[in-house]
Amino acid sequence: PRKRNFSLLREKGQDKDKTEMGEAFYMGLGDAIIPSMLVVSAFVKYASVAPALGALIGTLAGYAVLSRIAGRGKPHAGLPFLNSGALIGFVVGYVVMMV
Repeated sequence: PRKRNFSLLREKGQDKDKTEMGEAFYMGLGDAIIPSMLVVSAFVKYASVAPALGALIGTLAGYAVLSRIAGRGKPHAGLPFLNSGALIGFVVGYVVMMV
């Protein structure tokens, strides 16, 4: 929520068209799980934590970009930003591990 006194119960009673994004930022569970699977997989597969840490940092960077865009009040798909960040971070971590 953008404000401390946000109430989802009050939000549901209002007009849907007027408050589509309203005062809260909604993100689906799949948006968080899909990039997290790459983080866990990289942690299990490689002896170094660099690829997993890179994927985690990349996911958080993608989330930061997504938050800035969604904070403007326009709904946007989250998965492209989160997955792109995770993949770029993974590749950077993998290269660091190989060097």
